[in-house]
Amino acid sequence: MDRETIKYIAGLSNISLILDEEELLTKELTKIIEYISKISEVLEDAPFYLEEKERRMRPDEVKPGLSSISSLSKYIEDNQFKVPKVIE
Repeated sequence: MDRETIKYIAGLSNISLILDEEELLTKELTKIIEYISKISEVLEDAPFYLEEKERRMRPDEVKPGLSSISSLSKYIEDNQFKVPKVIE
């Protein structure tokens, strides 16, 4: 990360920086980017939890559900659901 990039980002963020702040941010953001690169390298070949979880899931099975008419008959009127009025 160079000083010109820091100035560009500061301009986009509408932040004014003094020379010392530009130097400090340049060093800090360079370290952060290097750290993220190292993490990316380590995680490149690592298996992720989500992949393992997907392998352990059971297959989908179709099962009969409740009949809407029989289970909700007290809430149905003229083939529509009857609900309490919420807006006056």
